[in-house]
Amino acid sequence: MHNCKRFVYLFWVFLSSGFAFEAEASTQNSAARHVCDQAAVQAARSSDVPLSVLKAIARTESGITVDDQFAPWPWTVNSEGRGVRFSSAEEAIEYVGLNRQRGVSNIDIGCFQINYKWHGANFSSVQEMFNPYKNALYAANFLTSLYNEFEDWTKAAGAYHSRNTEHSDLYLAKYIPILEQLDQTGRLSGAQKQSVTKANSFPLLIGQPADSTRGSLFPLAASSRGNLLVSSGRKN
Repeated sequence: MHNCKRFVYLFWVFLSSGFAFEAEASTQNSAARHVCDQAAVQAARSSDVPLSVLKAIARTESGITVDDQFAPWPWTVNSEGRGVRFSSAEEAIEYVGLNRQRGVSNIDIGCFQINYKWHGANFSSVQEMFNPYKNALYAANFLTSLYNEFEDWTKAAGAYHSRNTEHSDLYLAKYIPILEQLDQTGRLSGAQKQSVTKANSFPLLIGQPADSTRGSLFPLAASSRGNLLVSSGRKN
């Protein structure tokens, strides 16, 4: 009888700790999904790039569905065409470091997926590239230079991804619907929000499978389901 009571007690302790973990994870996820948009607001104020353009690009680059909201994710890394989202900046930075040790330099980083190979020299460190505001401001400045060249924000957005027309057209096919469904404040409008979320959703994994990479929201073994847009010579 004593053993039975102890089992019931331990079961409830385990169950309660699970609920506490999920609640904490949910709170962290909710906070993280606002980070890129907050950085976009600051970058828009510091540049001439429309806020809706910045938010649409961030969602196209690193968008994920969190708490039924489609939003950019700050700790996103795309290495060799494989997109991985982490629960913290530290884990994302560690992952980039491991890839660099393997000689990989074509790595996209952060809210706006700034490419390390082509733009890393403009930052003091990988840590700075993951800084949401620095990431957003660099994206805004880069977009401004492209707008000055193309005199059109949509064309600038396409070139932000790639100057290869085939690649940029595929990118714009995802970017434009998101942009059109953002109002002037950069919010997804009413009923249209659900269609964008469904079309661009990635399930957030709170509990980690045993064979997944520590801290990653997507296992490295995942197929294209978790991938961001695959680019070739992007942002150059």
